[in-house]
Amino acid sequence: MIVTPNPLLLITTFYLFFLFPSITQAQRTGTLEEVINKITQPYLKKDNTYGLAVGIIHGEAVQQFHYGQLSADNTALPDSNTIFHIGAITKVFTTSILASLVANGTVQYSDTITQYLPDSVAKANPYLRQITLEKLATHASGLPKEPYNIALTLLDKNDPYANYHIEDLYRFLMQFQVEQSTRKRKKKKKKRNKRTTSFKYSHLGISLLGHLLEKATQKSYAELLQTYITEPLAMPNTQLTLVADQQERAAKGHSFNGKISHALSYTALYSAEGLHSTLPDLLKFVQAQMDSSQQMLGKQWQETHQPQLVTNMKYVWVGYGWYIAARGRKHPAMITHSGRTGGYSNFIGFVKETQTAVIVLSNAAERVDQVGIDILEVLNSVE
Repeated sequence: MIVTPNPLLLITTFYLFFLFPSITQAQRTGTLEEVINKITQPYLKKDNTYGLAVGIIHGEAVQQFHYGQLSADNTALPDSNTIFHIGAITKVFTTSILASLVANGTVQYSDTITQYLPDSVAKANPYLRQITLEKLATHASGLPKEPYNIALTLLDKNDPYANYHIEDLYRFLMQFQVEQSTRKRKKKKKKRNKRTTSFKYSHLGISLLGHLLEKATQKSYAELLQTYITEPLAMPNTQLTLVADQQERAAKGHSFNGKISHALSYTALYSAEGLHSTLPDLLKFVQAQMDSSQQMLGKQWQETHQPQLVTNMKYVWVGYGWYIAARGRKHPAMITHSGRTGGYSNFIGFVKETQTAVIVLSNAAERVDQVGIDILEVLNSVE
């Protein structure tokens, strides 16, 4: 199966980093470019990594940095036109579309999923009436990370989602029992941890959310993406399906052994994992997410960053898709999402109050979380 992202791995790394910073004062004395170069070099020196694209926002300044090469056989440097598969970051695009549809009155967070499912599915499983769009967006639906029946559709182990269709998803929902995914939580909790949470990270939940938004609007996910995000923000390279020119500019992914990985298909689960993008496109997206003005996109997306549910980790909450990590009483929280899917790794982190953000894109499975976190710490230390 696909090696999928563990959001709490990022958060744990982040939390420990800000308690025990690893960036030295000596590094901070150089220019910003020199410091970023130092931070990225350990990652690039690994045997299983190739290209790296880093974007930063620091107030009104926006900069891009590119490192490495596209593959062992292609020594070309990645550039602003290089397209990466952004995997799990697709989730915050889906929840941003949800926020836009709530803002214009098309749907409500409190809508149950049975309002948009076929009657045959909705009536087959009474539990589905308890799941709302909000629960899908906050990973509180009780749905598992992946549907249990995906193995029944497997034709190619290197492309496990390719033969999983909406009809298979419907069959899963008709038979799903929440006890299957909550059994572990019934174990006796330690006294020192009195917190309870219904958080359960789910690719399936966000995939279902994207599909239900299609049903609610009678538009495809690609059309919703264009209408509410990529067209208003002029993001032409953020797509589910790449055209010929974009395919030529796409960096090939690499597995943990450094070999080129198999390209993945997302027949029914595209709204959780399926997007491709470039560094310039993502910088525009993050700028809009941080926009504190009254411009429509920035205003309606702000609520996606509000803590909705506590996660399994102390001082970490989930909003609508995004994660909110506290940085101590004296520092504003970091809003973040990252992922590692199909031979690519990526990171987005930003602090709205300081108007600082970091995006890191890699065409290797080796995680880039620490690279992004280190750079974000530097940006927040620069006056």
